[in-house]
Amino acid sequence: MEEIDKSKWLDDDKFDLIILGTGLTESILAGAVSRIEKKVLHLDRNDYYGGHFANFPLKQFEGLLKDASNISRNWEQNANSSSSGNEILVNASLKGSESENWGSSMLFNTHSSAFKVFKDKVSNEESSENKTNESQVEENSTKTEEKEEAEEQKNENVENPKEEKEEIRVEEKEEKEVDPLEELMKESRGYNIDLIPKYYLANGLEIATLVSSGVSTYLEFKLCDGMYMATSDGIQLVPCSQSDVFKSKYIGLLEKRHLTKFIEAVIQSKNNSDNSTPSEINLDVPFIETLKEKKLSEKLQKFILYAIVFAEEDQNSDQVEKMSTREGFDRIHRYINSIGKYGPSPFLAQLYGNSELPQAFCRMCAVFGGIYVLRRTVQKILLNEQKEMNAIIDSEGQTLYAPHFVSSIDYLPQFTKAATEFISRAIVISDRPIIENKEQIVLSVPPGLCGNKNTIQIIGNGPTLGVCPKNKFLYHFVTRSNGSSDLESAVKHFFHVSSSEESSHPSKPTLLYSSYFDLPILSLNPDSSVPSNVHFCNSNDSSVVGCEEAFKRAKELFEKMFPDQPFLPKMPNPDHVVWESEPESSSSTTNVETPST
Repeated sequence: MEEIDKSKWLDDDKFDLIILGTGLTESILAGAVSRIEKKVLHLDRNDYYGGHFANFPLKQFEGLLKDASNISRNWEQNANSSSSGNEILVNASLKGSESENWGSSMLFNTHSSAFKVFKDKVSNEESSENKTNESQVEENSTKTEEKEEAEEQKNENVENPKEEKEEIRVEEKEEKEVDPLEELMKESRGYNIDLIPKYYLANGLEIATLVSSGVSTYLEFKLCDGMYMATSDGIQLVPCSQSDVFKSKYIGLLEKRHLTKFIEAVIQSKNNSDNSTPSEINLDVPFIETLKEKKLSEKLQKFILYAIVFAEEDQNSDQVEKMSTREGFDRIHRYINSIGKYGPSPFLAQLYGNSELPQAFCRMCAVFGGIYVLRRTVQKILLNEQKEMNAIIDSEGQTLYAPHFVSSIDYLPQFTKAATEFISRAIVISDRPIIENKEQIVLSVPPGLCGNKNTIQIIGNGPTLGVCPKNKFLYHFVTRSNGSSDLESAVKHFFHVSSSEESSHPSKPTLLYSSYFDLPILSLNPDSSVPSNVHFCNSNDSSVVGCEEAFKRAKELFEKMFPDQPFLPKMPNPDHVVWESEPESSSSTTNVETPST
């Protein structure tokens, strides 16, 4: 029997809460529980924080994609696995080296075909340059030969330098041949590439919670430059105010009046104390039907559905679950309320990438005594006679006890069913922005415009956001799919993918790099018996705007486990920490005064 190495074991093995995975919901919950002075142990099998909310330098991101496919197949085979025995459920995770690389296991269908196009483009440019250089070499060498012949006639003892010069020029030619991947990798640390990109409504639940809890002191945001929608007539600015509506040349005068009246009706319905709506509006019917009843044109319907309320699926299709009028009104109201909160745009972008958000809550948890262990996962889970989970055995062989367990949904695959829906993603690096002088943008592509079945949301980031180097621009393409969505046609719609296109579409930016992958949207297996004290966090969210569901789920789980405690009370202000002088024989104490509200 193999002897267990106990050198990495924790000093304490009993906690109030054990959390598996450092995704956003898990991190919010860890911070909230630690804040009320409960003992929290937070484990993550990766060597980084954030789960699918993590971001990576370009080199590490490329390695993540290359390692993903084999492990993801093993994960699918391991999902829904059952085990014998009531007290011990084995196969809670994969074993050996696979568990060490588990972080990449949830990326499917990975490839980076556009990078090859960039290679071809560069090699074509270099070949033309090399041809010019070769002709110059031939011309220069001819002149050299003529000079040498003349010199030889004058002095036969003069050495012939022809061979040396040709050798030097060959060396120079070889030095000019540059691998484009190597060129990008030189600035790898300048990139922060998100697996799940997000912008946040300025007046949304997320920002409000960050401010009220004091976690906002760990974070920085930047106002988005604008919201746009792609149309058959080009890229159009989405109106963010009444003045924007009347300045727009894309919509006609009658359309402007209809849009203004509709927005006013939405605002009035939400401002009513009883939340009542006009009697002619039925909040339970599909939102698309309400828009048609209000005589809004097809242009305006697309603006509202795909660029303001961010419907992910084609609302004119009979094969999808359509958004209700109630939900549409709620989203419009949140959108409008965010305009003017910090500036003309309703959206805020996270500086340095979205991984800063879960890390901020992890920092809060650690400040109040939470324990973090990376590169450690669960090997077995232990059940008592009541079929409740009372302990786990981690990857170091240590048994850890707690009355409550919270897990990312991909840590215990025996409770999970195989994914049928995915978030299809494309990462693009370009030499200039899609819209001139606009770095931070949200660009919506309605269904059908690029052959896309569902809405494609594009988030654009520039160097001022701290996610890419100077003179480079980073774009995230996001859409919901069944795992077979082709985003390459959308990428080609907005970027040059070969040098031959530049003359015909000079306004398009040039594609320098692109990669593609799918993130599964997981759910629990209804046939599995989940212990009552084990709680799972939400799977991936395909919306690029906000993560309200993660905050709501964290609060729901907190109130279920600790019903009489406050959720994320404001952290003490450092100015209210008073160090009192004590006699020399006794140690100093710290009195923390809670700021008055």
